[in-house]
Amino acid sequence: MTRVAKKKRKVVLGAPDGRITPRAGLHLVSKLDKLIGITATIDDAGPPFKQRSRGLMLGGVMVSLAETMLAGGDFLCDLDHQRDDTAGLRLRAVPDVPASTTVIGLGKRFDEQTRAHIERANAKLIKAVFTLLPEKRRVDLAAQRPTIDLDPTDTEVYGRMKEGSDFNYQGQRVYRPHPAVWAEAGWVLA
Repeated sequence: MTRVAKKKRKVVLGAPDGRITPRAGLHLVSKLDKLIGITATIDDAGPPFKQRSRGLMLGGVMVSLAETMLAGGDFLCDLDHQRDDTAGLRLRAVPDVPASTTVIGLGKRFDEQTRAHIERANAKLIKAVFTLLPEKRRVDLAAQRPTIDLDPTDTEVYGRMKEGSDFNYQGQRVYRPHPAVWAEAGWVLA
């Protein structure tokens, strides 16, 4: 038996290729936004939360935040890092990622009316996605009484003065959102 020598590959270090992004999954969010109109539905669900029609409206801000979280962002400053990912920006549903300072300023305008606006949009989006399911799946889901699971989750926060936060059993200061999950469908409803 003869042994064939394998050619060793050279490792070359250099500048990262700007055409490659670690956030390629954002393309799926963009396709879903085009399919069911997430951004437009949120924008159209109620009165605007901005006084001027410049820049992103509520739908663009919400989808941009969701994309940032899906791409591994934990903090608002991650928006700024993702603005620098030129390859990733072309894949996003919202390529004009807002600056963190802009989102902080807009976040101060979130009130009960804005939250109700988002909930109305969410109901429309769930209905739109439901209609896309195969008929048999829709019939099966509609035939049974839905189970709504309240699945609390901890979101760690930093700073002693975070309004509404408290300590969990591990000693971390957290917010505890309670998503309502339609168990049979596996969908977060609210």
